[in-house]
Amino acid sequence: MLIQSAQLDPAYQALNAINMALCHLQVQSREVSGLTAIPVYANGIGPEKVGQRVEAALSGGFTIVKIKVGFNRDIVHKNFVMAQKIAGRGKGTLVSS
Repeated sequence: MLIQSAQLDPAYQALNAINMALCHLQVQSREVSGLTAIPVYANGIGPEKVGQRVEAALSGGFTIVKIKVGFNRDIVHKNFVMAQKIAGRGKGTLVSS
């Protein structure tokens, strides 16, 4: 759960688990003929240990990472550049405030 939500607070992890379960039920309730994969991303990375968390997400099978923004401009820029460098430029680095 930690890699998926990157949140250290158990409340965030619990909410993430509920969200994942609801998404799973929604997909199961639809007819998804021919669908072989559903794209997902690692969420909530930052503002600390961005490099480690991006690497852990990629090692866990994620191909897209989403980093938190809304902090000090220098920190956000450093984190975004680091995430792009690790994940691969233009290969799936999202931002969220």
